[in-house]
Amino acid sequence: MYKIIPHKILFLVVAWLVFGSVSLLTTLGDVLRAEWLRPGHGITLAWMLVSIVAIKPVWRYFWRICPKLNEWIFPDLNGTWEVEMHSNYSRQRQLIDAAAGRGKRIEIDKCPDCDLDALLPITLKAEIQQTWFRIDIKIWNPDKNTSIKRSGVISADPFRADGLRPSGLFYFFKQENASASLADDAEFYGSARIEYDGAADELSGIFWTPRMWERAINTAGRIIFRREAQRP
Repeated sequence: MYKIIPHKILFLVVAWLVFGSVSLLTTLGDVLRAEWLRPGHGITLAWMLVSIVAIKPVWRYFWRICPKLNEWIFPDLNGTWEVEMHSNYSRQRQLIDAAAGRGKRIEIDKCPDCDLDALLPITLKAEIQQTWFRIDIKIWNPDKNTSIKRSGVISADPFRADGLRPSGLFYFFKQENASASLADDAEFYGSARIEYDGAADELSGIFWTPRMWERAINTAGRIIFRREAQRP
């Protein structure tokens, strides 16, 4: 999460901690006449304070007692999530069937929405592990009712709320499928942009993949993360 904090603010916070720690130990040393309390120890104290706050259980505790930190800095996304995807793969199949003469002729760029098949719904599970230094997302298919096996995030970049824009994530992932065929890949990469809704405790946005792009059937769609009731 440190990426969302401007470098100037990070520098000012660290500088303030160092200055405050040095001043505190200098004052205590003079008042208590403790020669072993040296100003140089202030740097060590500041480092210890920063390190303690960076520990996951510590900062999550402050996020729980002060929920506004989810708005002021970035939301605590740690936990297990129900994932709902709505993929355009069903419309890819509709076009394939029409081209093969197995379905009604359709002009995808001109037809009304009512002539399009519904987006394909897919239900998955996800786990998000978030620290100050990285965000990991693991998604898997517990029901094994589609070819999707699992996916893992290669990189995730948070963005903070700005005006009317909510906070959220850009992430790049690798997906593995349970099978491969001429019309599918066993492994492929993809990306997504999701925004956080604090009132609903949800992440939602759009995903894209180059899945079978050589055959012009790469996929995209909507994705929604709904946090399970109990946090870890």
